[in-house]
Parts: sequence; C-alpha cells; structure tokens
Amino acid sequence: MLDYKKKVEERNRKGYYVEIKKDTIYFYTLTVIVFGILFYTFIVSNEKGMMARKDIERTRTLRQKASKGREGIATIEERKKDNLQIGGSIF
Repeated sequence: MLDYKKKVEERNRKGYYVEIKKDTIYFYTLTVIVFGILFYTFIVSNEKGMMARKDIERTRTLRQKASKGREGIATIEERKKDNLQIGGSIF
C-alpha cells in the first residue's frame, strides 16, 4: 500500500494542479464585462465625435460650394449680357 501511494504521488508531481475558487471566477468575469462596457463606450463616443467632425467638414464644404456657385451664376449673367451686346443670341 505504501508503494502504491508513492507511485501515485510521483505521477501527480508530473502534472500541474490549479485551484480556482468561485469568487475568483466571478471577479474575473465581472472585470472582463466592465472593461468590455468601457471599451464599447469609448468606441461609441469616439464614433459620435468623428461623425460631428465629418458633419462640420461637410457643412464647410457645402458653404464653399454654395458661395462659388453664386459667383458662377453672376459670371454667367455677365456673359449673357456680353452675348446680347455682341448680338450672338437668337432671341
């Protein structure tokens, strides 16, 4: 019987045994969930910030295009007047 116990102990020494308590599992699970929520919150807030920047840039671009459009309309009207003076219009 003593020899059998020694053989069993020798076999057990070759492997690793880790004891994990339920509290430890609960702690790490809760920690992972909290970090997941924080990461998600960061990603969502960052995405909203990027959308706001994109909207501001879009508004600036549209304003620039609109102001250039007004200038373009004015030059088109001037060209029509020049064409009328030259006599190149059908009407």
